[in-house]
Amino acid sequence: QFFVKGKELCFGRDERNLPVIDEQCAGIAELIQHPNYDRSETVLNDICLIRLSRKISYNDIVQPACLPMQGRA
Repeated sequence: QFFVKGKELCFGRDERNLPVIDEQCAGIAELIQHPNYDRSETVLNDICLIRLSRKISYNDIVQPACLPMQGRA
């Protein structure tokens, strides 16, 4: 988890190096990996939660990513 220390995530941006007026950035406060994450060949449980250092406000540009219901692709 040391590789995320001091990094920020930015939302509302289409291209990595081009800042946008309405973008919102927040530091990574905590990275929570799945307890059964397997880094071997299978990469099972390849998911984590990211707790941000501040709240992000949803607007016309910044929206949550919705996951599909279980059993749907």
